[in-house]
Amino acid sequence: MVKVSPAALELEPELTSVQRARHWLSDALAGHPLEPTETAVLLTSELVTNAILYAPGPLKIVLTLGPGLIRVEVHDTSVVEPLPKKYDSEALTGRGLDLVVALSDSWGVDLAETGKAVWFQLGRGPTGGDPDRHPDPTSVTHVQGDDAGYGMVDVVIVGLPLASYVESEQHNDALMREFALISRDDRASSLPRRLLDLVAEIETYFGPQVSASRAQIAAALERGDTSVDLHIRMHPRNRIFVERVVSLLEEADRYCQEGDLLTLAASDDVVRFRTWYLGEVLAQLDGAAPTPWPYG
Repeated sequence: MVKVSPAALELEPELTSVQRARHWLSDALAGHPLEPTETAVLLTSELVTNAILYAPGPLKIVLTLGPGLIRVEVHDTSVVEPLPKKYDSEALTGRGLDLVVALSDSWGVDLAETGKAVWFQLGRGPTGGDPDRHPDPTSVTHVQGDDAGYGMVDVVIVGLPLASYVESEQHNDALMREFALISRDDRASSLPRRLLDLVAEIETYFGPQVSASRAQIAAALERGDTSVDLHIRMHPRNRIFVERVVSLLEEADRYCQEGDLLTLAASDDVVRFRTWYLGEVLAQLDGAAPTPWPYG
């Protein structure tokens, strides 16, 4: 059972709660003047996933909005304070707090006798919260970061081949459809635990959609173009997000190749396209100049 109010959402500790949280927050942030709403949805998905994995009971999301602020708290029943972990490149978990540290303007943990709240803020406007709301006197607050941020980067994907883009999107859509089915039926009991972890994490990363990019692609296809120069405004701190997408897609391919998934592994053309595309994003976030599609 999901209970929704204008400022809070209560959820059960189950995989489908990640998707419910993401949809609820996306609706709540619609029209908010602060730009990085996709970042808020991504970080909330990460914190909800962590709560489901490590806390024994139900959880709650509390959202506070101001003219220049988005603050999200994820409350759970565990009194264990989370810490960022340094996992190797093959690990499927442990990056939730790394993303929060990298992408938020500030974050922290409020500990109490009955549980904790892990929170993050985007922007620095007034919280505009309830003036009668006071913290639990037994709680301890740890403010973990306060990053002034950097300027946005204009990433330009020069000469993006639309046929390759469409083939890549078709493969990703097939993969996501199968993952959605896995998370909702009894088939999960017969699958490797690492694959189930992958299902949860890849849904988190692919949930936020960059509507402006899709609009540019749709317009180019409507014109009958064969390629397009795609313009994307991104925050440099999103590098950690793009790197994780690369790793997740490679992991998903291995499960496809081993027969654990019905979806076929990505073709050589799809792998070549996404390697170039995501490599361009990473390189330009690091300050490199755009490199056009090199395969003619």
